[in-house]
Formats: sequence, structure tokens, C-alpha cells
Amino acid sequence: MNNEIIKQSLVEAFEILKDSWEKKSEAVVNCIVETEIYDGDLAIDMWLYILQNNVDDINCLYSVLSRFDKKYSRYSLKEYLCKTILEHIALHVKNDAFISTLFGKVITAGACKLEDENSIYFLPALLASLLLVDNPPIAVSLLKSMSENSNLSDVEIVRLLTVSKYYVEAVLNNTSAFDKEYKVTDSVKEALFSCINLIQDKRARAECTVAILSM
Repeated sequence: MNNEIIKQSLVEAFEILKDSWEKKSEAVVNCIVETEIYDGDLAIDMWLYILQNNVDDINCLYSVLSRFDKKYSRYSLKEYLCKTILEHIALHVKNDAFISTLFGKVITAGACKLEDENSIYFLPALLASLLLVDNPPIAVSLLKSMSENSNLSDVEIVRLLTVSKYYVEAVLNNTSAFDKEYKVTDSVKEALFSCINLIQDKRARAECTVAILSM
């Protein structure tokens, strides 16, 4: 079957199902995941629509990720989460909409709960993965979105960056689990430092600087 025909069929299916998340979430998730095989950018756009229109349902944040569970079940949860994001999401985040949505509306649904540095949470893993794909503009967008979010204090931004460091280390310490070698490049670090003053609190800004430098 022609790939373009398959992709168009998935697009048409999503258009029909996209406003039926409450009743048809499994079909919607499968549609997004299958679309990613043929067009990763389009899959992100589909997921963004679901995130923006179902902000009170935390399941729309995790369900797409969990769909890859069987493929990566041999890895630890921290590695699996990073691998899923790196190979299926981070490379396809091309604009600010996805980021601003995550650090905006959906953050109020509890996605940024941070209890301790060893806990497995989505946003720190997403942050780490986006910093590992060597995309300086996205790095700036991340810090800007966090600093502008009224639900995140400067102290919470520090915690978010600090916890994300552990996800970065999970990738760097287990390179055999990934299809390519990743690192937080100097260009990404420089991009973050160019807007570090967005964090108003001096102590929090200093801690963020240390977290970024040590990644």
C-alpha cells in the first residue's frame, strides 16, 4: 500500500476522531502513533491538537508515550522515557506551540509534579530530550516558556532543570540503548545562557546556571 495513501487515510481518520477524545481516545492515540511512522511533524501537530483541547485530562499527555512501551520495555523506565521522546518526539518539535502548550495549559493538570530527583515524570524527561537534540532556538523557547508561566516559580524552574539533568545522565550513561550518541552541545548551553536573566531570582538563576553547566 502506498505510504502517501496510508498517511492521507490516517489524516482523514484523525479529522473524524479528533473531537471524540473522551470516547475514542485509544483510536486517536493509535492514529497519532501510526502517523508518526510516515510523518513525525504531522503526528506532533495531531498530538498538539489533543493537548490543547483536553487540558484537564492528564492521560492525553502520557498515552502517546505509553503506546511505545512494548518496543522499549527492556530498558529502565528512565531510559525508556528518554528514548521514546528522543526518537519519536523531540526531533519533530519545530515550533513554540507544542512547548508553550506543555508549559502552559497542561502543566496545571499535574504534569510538573516533582517530588524527588529519582521520580519519573514527563516534563523533566521532555526538557532533557529537547536539550539533547542540538536545537538552540528550542532551548531558548523552553526557558522562555518556563519563565513566563505563572504556574512555575523560579524555584520550581530550578527543580525542573535539576531533575532533567538526571534524564540527560540516563542517556549519556547508557549510549548503547540509543541509536545515536547524544549530548547537550555548547550551542544549546550558550542559547540558554543568552536568556538566563529571564529567571528573576538571583539565587535561582545561579542554581539554574550550575544545572545547565553540569549537563
